[in-house]
Amino acid sequence: MTQEKKTILALVILIAAVAFIYLKFGQLGPSPVATMISRLNALETTVIDWSKTNGKIPASLADLDLPEEQTNDHKGEPFIFSAEGRAITISSLGADGKTGGNMFNADQKVEFTIPE
Repeated sequence: MTQEKKTILALVILIAAVAFIYLKFGQLGPSPVATMISRLNALETTVIDWSKTNGKIPASLADLDLPEEQTNDHKGEPFIFSAEGRAITISSLGADGKTGGNMFNADQKVEFTIPE
C-alpha cells in the first residue's frame, strides 16, 4: 500500500471516529444546572402572571397547578417557595441536596418582587 493510500485511510478512520463520538456523546442535552435555572426563570414569570390574574400571591407552587416537571428541580425534588409580602424566593438545593456548596452542589434561586 502506498503512503498516499495509508494517509487517506487514516483520515477516513479519523473522520469516522469523530463522527461516532459526536453521534454517541454530542447530543446529551442541556446540563442539569442549565435545566434548573431555566425552570426557575420560567417559574418567576408564571408566578408574576398568576398573581396579576388572581389578584394575590400564591401560597405555594401547588397553587399554580403546573406539572411536577415544572415545579421540581433536575433531581425531581420540589423547588422551595418562600413569600414575604410581595418578595418571592424560589430555590433549589444543589446536587448534594444541602444548603450552600460550590459548582454542581451550589444552590440556585430566583428572587423577585411581585409588582403592585
